Amino acid sequence: MLRIIRDNASGLMVKIILWGLVAAFVGTIFLVWGYGTEPGQKPAAKVGKSIITRAELQTRYNQMLENIRQNFGREEVTDDLLRQLKVEETALKGLILERLQIMAAKQAGFRVSDEELRDNIANNPTFQAAGSFDRDLYVAILRNNRFSLGEYEELLRKEILINKAVRLIEDSVHVTKYEIKSEFIKENEEVKIEYLKLASASYESSIKVTDEQLSEYYEKQKPLYKQPETRKIEYLFSDPLSLRAGIKISENELKSSYESQKESFTEKEKVSVRHILFSLPADAPEERTQKLKEKVEQVLKEIKNGADFSEMAKKYSDDPGSAVNGGDMGFFERGIMLPEFEEAAFALEPGGISEPVRTKFGFHIIKTVEKKGAVTKEFADMKKHIMETLLGDKSRSKAKSRLMKIVKEEAKKKTGWEAAAKDKQLVYKTVDVKAGRPIPSIAGSLDISKRIFELAKGEKTGPVEQPTGFYMLRLTKITPKRMPDLEEIRKKVETAYKRGEGNRIAKEKAAEILNKLQAGANMDDVAKGTKLKPHESDYLRRNEKMENEPASSQLIKAALKMKSGQYDLLERMNNSYIMKLTDRKLPDEAGFDDQREAIRKKLLERKRNDAVSSWKKHIRADAEAKGIVKVEVDLL
Repeated sequence: MLRIIRDNASGLMVKIILWGLVAAFVGTIFLVWGYGTEPGQKPAAKVGKSIITRAELQTRYNQMLENIRQNFGREEVTDDLLRQLKVEETALKGLILERLQIMAAKQAGFRVSDEELRDNIANNPTFQAAGSFDRDLYVAILRNNRFSLGEYEELLRKEILINKAVRLIEDSVHVTKYEIKSEFIKENEEVKIEYLKLASASYESSIKVTDEQLSEYYEKQKPLYKQPETRKIEYLFSDPLSLRAGIKISENELKSSYESQKESFTEKEKVSVRHILFSLPADAPEERTQKLKEKVEQVLKEIKNGADFSEMAKKYSDDPGSAVNGGDMGFFERGIMLPEFEEAAFALEPGGISEPVRTKFGFHIIKTVEKKGAVTKEFADMKKHIMETLLGDKSRSKAKSRLMKIVKEEAKKKTGWEAAAKDKQLVYKTVDVKAGRPIPSIAGSLDISKRIFELAKGEKTGPVEQPTGFYMLRLTKITPKRMPDLEEIRKKVETAYKRGEGNRIAKEKAAEILNKLQAGANMDDVAKGTKLKPHESDYLRRNEKMENEPASSQLIKAALKMKSGQYDLLERMNNSYIMKLTDRKLPDEAGFDDQREAIRKKLLERKRNDAVSSWKKHIRADAEAKGIVKVEVDLL
């Protein structure tokens, strides 16, 4: 896969792969790598009044980088490849697209209620223990990933908002009977082909290149071999983990920290309710309101006379989310529900049933099932968690202070960073950094790399905090961008020249053979006296493959567009193929009924994806036409 990407770095395949990686983040909040964003950062882009910070861009870049490495292997993903793939540009486009989707969803009238937000969090398996929502787990996960409750819930609200707009688009898509039948024929039609393969690599070994030819080729291709500006840096690294062992935290510190955070360790008063919703718009006419209220009071009367509340909820409630469960809404704290609903629920004793309650959604009959008073986690229960938090905070502070102190002392003594590192047991390294690429050996360092290229020789930057610790970096040498002499890269240029010539020869020979075949010769005759061997396939469908032929799917798709007996020339993967469609078979209609439903589902999913993609393209194009997107950074 990586080889294909390298060979086609500007092609459609790479765009599909990269936007597939963007899709992993658009509309999905990941709690994996623990990178947060910092307020007050310079903008990377502006979308209307919304700002995308450089910290957000760095976070998204880091996430995509990690995803690429996990999918393709860390050793395979080089800096050259990342630059070629324009991962940073794709990351920013993904962030811009999210903002535009949110704007479009709001303009379409979509909103996210507090109830929806609460239900989404409560039903997320990540935050559940033993099948139920666990608030302590929820808070702990967010803290570990550097999210506050407010930050996470705001991100989640945006995700739900985008999903609402996407679902509306998906629900508008339908599949016709004609489309299903056409897809059945397309999937099951079979072709049989005969072909000759002219591999460009087979001609490369016989190609002799003179100095004059190579020099001429190099002059034409020079821009491809230009060396970017390179900067040599030295850096010191201070690891907080190595300092934890020497840190002592007293019982008083733990208790003081506990007291200062006591509110966050407190589980607020909760109530569990069931409800029956009689839906009614807030601006409904009085006559309709009065008529519905009479119905509500009749249902309430039946409940007071002994009717089962759960069964009445299943029968009458207009809230599909809770009606199937007998109106059960589970536990919630104050500040989650609408004020009128909340006031009634907390005012009732367990088992109590309210009078009709009017909210913007309509009328509610509420039954309070259970109440739980506010509970504060005891110090003993939170001690381990507080200890871990304080150790992390103190070790980071110590690592940063230690690094600054050592650099300050070295500036007076002029002993050099390497000697200072050895004396204080710090990590010291020198590395070459190329323009527009991350710093080797420092994960997620693209933003720091850019700062390096803003420094003058001898200047330093830092201490810079990364997920692993603190870095102090100093620029020691600048090598301007340059054009290398041919002799420096002769082997690389010669390989490229031979590859191009081999491909040219294969194409020319293939064109000659095609002319002979179209004039009446057959493949066996034209193959005589050459090293070429005619191949014949079995009957194959669109998505089937021939053994030992990497381009087989492309050959089959080309054959499906040909007429029987027709010859054609196809160039794929640096090879030239001369092919002939020898036979075609339409599918047996008897198999249509068995495949009908599976085809319908697949077509529906494809059309939905196409519709959503079209919507995304439209809102991007519309935003560009209106000039509401402004990129503030220089992309690689």
